[in-house]
Amino acid sequence: MNKMLQTGEVVHHYVVVAPKGDGTYGAVFEVQDTTTNALNVALKILTATSPIADTRFRAENGHLHTLKGHDSVISPTTHVLDIGGKTFYCMELADTNVDKYISSKALGNDEAIGIFKNVCEGLSHAHNNGIVHRDLHLGNVLLMTADPAQASPRVTDFGMAKDFNGMNISSIPASVWGAVEIRPPEIFFMLWPTAELEEYIRSDIYALGILLHNLFDVRPTAYLFGLINSVVSHLWSKGVLVDGQTFQIDPTVDDVSRKQFYDEWLSIYDRTNQDKLAVTLREPNPALEVEVNRIIQKCCEPDYNDRYMTVDELLTDVSAIC
Repeated sequence: MNKMLQTGEVVHHYVVVAPKGDGTYGAVFEVQDTTTNALNVALKILTATSPIADTRFRAENGHLHTLKGHDSVISPTTHVLDIGGKTFYCMELADTNVDKYISSKALGNDEAIGIFKNVCEGLSHAHNNGIVHRDLHLGNVLLMTADPAQASPRVTDFGMAKDFNGMNISSIPASVWGAVEIRPPEIFFMLWPTAELEEYIRSDIYALGILLHNLFDVRPTAYLFGLINSVVSHLWSKGVLVDGQTFQIDPTVDDVSRKQFYDEWLSIYDRTNQDKLAVTLREPNPALEVEVNRIIQKCCEPDYNDRYMTVDELLTDVSAIC
């Protein structure tokens, strides 16, 4: 059984320096490689014991190797190792994540947009390699240093990713998605049991819109409550059960009915709820504020057909305001 590590503990030829963070399936530690004089690296160890956790952990490492070398995606330094009853791999060491960074520092306009552009470039690289993230939020964007000029934001944590190249394509159900706040409406209706890459991409783009909002403002709680209440109320009015934690439709509902319920909901959704996604820039710039809010709105359109079709299309608009 895997376990949490202690400072000074030796794992293979790595000495634990300090904990960096933990999640559902694993924990990350700063470690020193005793066989080289290289910079310290991050060691991610599997702490969960279920078969699905093991599958996702190994798949994540595979995704990172597929994407290795891009400046906006964290790079692994090893494949998965099973040594001494521990399952782990190593990757580049980052200083912090964006969520922690902005909790103590308000971002200026240029810094926020710069981070967002980097994230878009990393996600574009993933999509162009057939991988959708499905859990993109500020906590999964790492900063290599706390110096804004050299932060080099990088996307990480591909544990919920779906690979359309064949790897792990059936092991993670379509209904699996990240935090509720980044789930687009179609995920509440579970429209993607057999979706193509292009459809999943638009769901990732929704998460990008929420991420851009959160770089400038606190999380859009009022918007989220309005969205969930609208979806759940509509489904209840149709006599359909909804999961109390994920707010997703009863999985026994057939595909045709799910799409019908979604289309009906779109026709009655109160679009004034979208106004709650608007941000006010901390550094006043009326023209830029209009463009930032336009991008957020287009990313987060309730109808996935009205969003950006690709991250590269989104990047065109982002590059115009950098």
